[in-house]
Amino acid sequence: MQQLRMKDNTQRRKEDFAPIPLLTEKIANKTLKQLEQEGVFIFPSCVAEAEDITEDQMVLQRINDCFRSGNVMGFLGYGKERLVLESRFSVSGQDAFLQYLLERVLDFPNVVNLDTDADQENKLFHLLLFFFHNI
Repeated sequence: MQQLRMKDNTQRRKEDFAPIPLLTEKIANKTLKQLEQEGVFIFPSCVAEAEDITEDQMVLQRINDCFRSGNVMGFLGYGKERLVLESRFSVSGQDAFLQYLLERVLDFPNVVNLDTDADQENKLFHLLLFFFHNI
């Protein structure tokens, strides 16, 4: 499995996305509304009903030789490619803000560890990938 980690509202070189070309092509330069219409799982289930996001926001936007992430966090996958969008406030892979949001939205208890790395020890992460990965 190829995985790329990126913080929200940041910019990275196009070359950094070489490990995940299919996923990048699937989501780049598309609004949340377009992704919703194409059947990409979007949480909440209807972007139009969300108070804190707009339909014209993009998950990933190409700007010259770079990609810029939007104000969206979460887990995306396509085939064996994964993109983890962490909070720009996270430190050393410990994304407390994303964990807080998932706890609030999905009502997970505070004792759950939601480190954003994919390994055999982290079955909850794999469950989240199952829910959020189909594009």
